[in-house]
Amino acid sequence: MTDIKDIEQRAKDMIEQCQRRKVQRENAEGVDRIFREPKRKIAKEQAKRENAERERQELENRWSPYLEKAMRRYGAEFEGVLKE
Repeated sequence: MTDIKDIEQRAKDMIEQCQRRKVQRENAEGVDRIFREPKRKIAKEQAKRENAERERQELENRWSPYLEKAMRRYGAEFEGVLKE
């Protein structure tokens, strides 16, 4: 008889332990959602903005020499038209 009561008690203890772990895991997930997710989202948005700014700057730098060359080539022609 004592063996059955001992087994039942250990089973109850294991069930309680599993329930406590489940609650702890749910609490940890709730904390992640509340505190860590917004920070990750903000960091991701900031990285996205920085990438967009870097790409815009690269495009601007890439086309700048072509634009400058075209302005030099056609600048003399336009100056003559504007003076008349």
